[in-house]
Amino acid sequence: NLYQGRGVDQTFLGFLEIDRSGNVNVSQLGERIVGVGGFIDISQRARKLAFCGTLSVRADVAIEDGKVRYRRHGKPKLVEHVAQVTFSGDYARKLGQEVLYVTEAAVFRLTDEGLRLEEIAPGVDLEADLIPQLGFRPAIAPDLRTMPAELFDPRRLPDAMFPAFSSEG
Repeated sequence: NLYQGRGVDQTFLGFLEIDRSGNVNVSQLGERIVGVGGFIDISQRARKLAFCGTLSVRADVAIEDGKVRYRRHGKPKLVEHVAQVTFSGDYARKLGQEVLYVTEAAVFRLTDEGLRLEEIAPGVDLEADLIPQLGFRPAIAPDLRTMPAELFDPRRLPDAMFPAFSSEG
């Protein structure tokens, strides 16, 4: 089929937890274990993956004046070790997959050393907002970038996400 035949070049998937090694848990929430459906086929065969979700559970987050503001932090979803490995960062590296982990606060990349922080959202303070919400301290890209401000402007969001369909061009 399409997935098993490597017919998917890139995919976007959710997560429950991510750890410093790039492992992802989508199958165990507390004591509850759920089936993974086609997650394994999709995640093992795609050449590029983006795991997308929130930085924490039950946080109170707002976007004000184009900046992310945390009114209350929640329970971290990026942890030292995931409860169950549904996606292996080590195996992804062996396959040569390109893997990103995207939250409202930051973008991480899977590297040979584990997760590396690549981008941080406008308004997010690295030491006050991000690092305390992680179960580990990630490597930080020497050219750490700020995520594009357009992503946090509701008037510009469609244009920022889909430039080919932009009203400006």
